[in-house]
Amino acid sequence: MVNYLGHTVFRFCLEQLRKKATSKSRNCLVVGFCGWLEYMVLSILVQKVNFMYYTEFAKYGRMLWDSGLIHITSGNLSIRKGTTIYVTRTGSRLGDLSSSDIIAVNLNNTLRDKIASSETPVHREIYLAHPDVASVVHAHPPHATALSWDYTTIQPIDSDSLYIPEIPVLTDCPYGEGSACVAKHFPELLGKHTVALIRGHGAFSVGTTLEQATARLSMMENQCRLIYMRKLLEHK
Repeated sequence: MVNYLGHTVFRFCLEQLRKKATSKSRNCLVVGFCGWLEYMVLSILVQKVNFMYYTEFAKYGRMLWDSGLIHITSGNLSIRKGTTIYVTRTGSRLGDLSSSDIIAVNLNNTLRDKIASSETPVHREIYLAHPDVASVVHAHPPHATALSWDYTTIQPIDSDSLYIPEIPVLTDCPYGEGSACVAKHFPELLGKHTVALIRGHGAFSVGTTLEQATARLSMMENQCRLIYMRKLLEHK
């Protein structure tokens, strides 16, 4: 709100400068200067907003890396604020993020997607289909991904099944990183679930915060690790 009011006052001052220009040359000079100044102020405001969310992105990106849920340039994070999605930049290292790795894109169109994560279309469709979701985490958990080849739905066997009773697997779009196929089918598959897998690719989790979505993805991987270990023991 402070940024909005400040920008409104700033635009009012620019309009007054433009109105007071008395000659064509002076008008061009004032308008040019005002346009440049406006661009600089807006750039600073955008950087400030991005930095506000940077610490949260950096914290949970590092957790995913430390937990072995991603490799160096895999995975992506996002949060939704109104009609804006803040998402990690394409090729960014979640375990070593900088504030410039947080990109603002539009909820309702792709106009600002150029340097955003290639998975941004999937994040967007999840937000549009599930208005209660405010955060999305995508990672490549190894045990869960390994099991995704053999299941259409994974049934956890541990006590955490009280929180995640089943994990659906999207089988129609294998290796579909950021594909239109995943963006089209994944939100429906997710349904009332908080985590789901793409066969041979990885997992998405959702929540009201990055903390909640990260915790759910970590819990799901632990559930799949236990199933994987049980299978190894059964074949001894």
